[in-house]
Amino acid sequence: MLSIPAAFYFLKTAAANPRRRNFTGTQAGIFLSCFPVFIAYARLLACFFNMNSRLNSSGHVYELMCQVAITLYFTTEALMFIGKKVSVPVIAYGAIAVILISLSSFINLIFSAFWPQLSQFGEPVLYYAIDCALGIFILARIYSVVKAGKMCKEKL
Repeated sequence: MLSIPAAFYFLKTAAANPRRRNFTGTQAGIFLSCFPVFIAYARLLACFFNMNSRLNSSGHVYELMCQVAITLYFTTEALMFIGKKVSVPVIAYGAIAVILISLSSFINLIFSAFWPQLSQFGEPVLYYAIDCALGIFILARIYSVVKAGKMCKEKL
C-alpha cells in the first residue's frame, strides 16, 4: 500500500530539475516525501522483529544499521522537502546509507541470488534488490545536490 505513493515520489524526484524549485515545498511534495519514510520505518521494524535470524548475528546488526541509515536519510530528505536547509545532513546520512547498503544488502543480494543455501536470513531477494536500488537513488540525489550547489551550513 505504501509503495504506490512512494513510487510516485521517486519518479517525481528523479524527473525534477534540482536547480529549479518545482517540487520542493509543494503540498504534493511534502505529502509524497512521507511515504519513503514510512516504508523505511516498516522495513526497519520488519528487520528488527525477524524471527528467522539469530539474535547475535553480525550480519543482522549490519542489516539493522543499514535500515537505520536509510530511515535517517529519507527523514532528512523529507525535511528538505518541507523547506528546511539540511543538505549537509542529507549528504552525510546518504553517504553512510550507501556504505552500509554496500556492506549489507549488496552482499546479501549476491549470496541470496546465486547461493541461496548460504543466505544468512530468510528474507526474499527482492528486499535486498530494493535496498540496492535505494542506494543507487541516494547516490543520484547526493550527486544532484552537490552539482546544483545547494550546500548550506545551517543546522537542523
